[in-house]
Order: sequence, then C-alpha cells, then structure tokens
Amino acid sequence: METLKRILANNIFLNNFVSAFLIILLIVFSFALGVFWTRSKSFEDYYKKNAGSLAANNPSGSGAADAGDNNEPSLNVVELAASVGVDKSKVESCINSGETSKEVNDDYQSGVKAGVTGTPANYILNLKTNQYVQLRGAVPYTEVKSAIDGLLNGTASDLTANTNLDKPSENDKIKGNKNAQLALIEYSDYECPFCKRFHPTVNQTLSEYGDKIMYVYRHFPLSQIHPNAQKLAEAGECVLKLGGEQKFWAYTDKAFE
Repeated sequence: METLKRILANNIFLNNFVSAFLIILLIVFSFALGVFWTRSKSFEDYYKKNAGSLAANNPSGSGAADAGDNNEPSLNVVELAASVGVDKSKVESCINSGETSKEVNDDYQSGVKAGVTGTPANYILNLKTNQYVQLRGAVPYTEVKSAIDGLLNGTASDLTANTNLDKPSENDKIKGNKNAQLALIEYSDYECPFCKRFHPTVNQTLSEYGDKIMYVYRHFPLSQIHPNAQKLAEAGECVLKLGGEQKFWAYTDKAFE
C-alpha cells in the first residue's frame, strides 16, 4: 500500500513538473516572439522614416548609380518617354548614354544642400523676402493654400530665412509665371507614391493662383527603395532636351498617373 502511494505521489509530482515546464516554455516563447516583432516593427518604422537620409548618404554622391554604371532602361521607361511625342530612338539613345545624369545629380545635390530627407519635399519661397514655408510630404491642398495666402498677405507662420535653398534659375524646370513672387519648389521622385499623390495638388495650386506662383520641379531619386527612379529622372531630362518644356511637363504628368 505504501509503495502504491509513493508511485502515485511521484506521478503527481512528475505531471506537475511537466505542466510547469510547459508553461515556462510557452512564456519564454511568447516573450521571444514579442521581442522579435517589436524589433522588426522598429526597423520598419526607422527605414520608412529615414529613407531619404539613407539616400542622402549614398556613397555614389547622388540619388542613384553613377553615370558609368548605367544599365539599359527597361522598355517601359523608353515607352513612357516616347509616349509624349519625342522620337523614340533618340530618347532611347539619350537614356542609354547617361548623358542627363549630371542634371539629375545637380538637382539631387541641391536637395541635400537644402536638407531634404524624403520626398516630396516642398518649399514655398517668397522671392521678395527670401523666406519660405516648408511643407513635408503629400500635404492636402488646404495646407498649401494656407501657406501661400500667409506668404502673400504677410501672416505666414513657421517662416524660415532662406540660407540653403537654391532660388529658381534658368537651369530649373519651371511651370507657370517665371516672374512670380512665390515659387513652389518640389524635390520629387517619379517612383514615389507620395509624390504621385501630391502631384494633382501642384496642378490645382497653379490653376488657382495663376501668375502669383511658379512651380519648380527638382529630381530627388531615392534609388535605394525606388530602383527605377534614377532612370525615370534621366528620361525626363532627355524628354526636356529633345522636346522642350511642354513635353517635359507632359512626361511628368504621365509618370505620376
């Protein structure tokens, strides 16, 4: 009888030990899973937040590959460029040669100088006072309108004295009145979904304010996350070179469709 009691007691102890071990194992596994998820989420959030900064630290010194490393463009880039009415063979040759990479890099370095860390980066510059309001991201039209109205009537808040933003010049791609008091300067990436979202706002702004504002488009390709951005930007410059400003703006509208 005593032997049976000892066996039963040992079984109960063994069952309790196994149950406790399984519970501890489950707790440890749950904790490890939680740590892994938290770290993965933190990395994802960091990458999204600092995508522009990562691009700015690209060893090539530009938003994408050096001109000497250019690969032939995929057919869709050539077709996109040709679709606005420039000669297909000429634009393909232009893109393949990398001859417009300098113009793209000049825009990119202008953005780095201005402190751009992501796209779209928008500045509404008052050329009379040399002060600007910065609008980060794909802001709605109401925010753009508020900033413009404030700059025009002298009630704008968050004004920054301009020391590092390049003023519009003859080398820029400018839409609208080139003698306007205000300039909406955008550093943009043709493959950026937020730039695509913001583009209709640009066109609405030009329509609403007419001769009071000009729009300046500058390339800022984030090639680490947008592999076609550099070629799309170079293609835009090729279209400008071969077809002029009207064709360039048609290309830009097409790229953001």
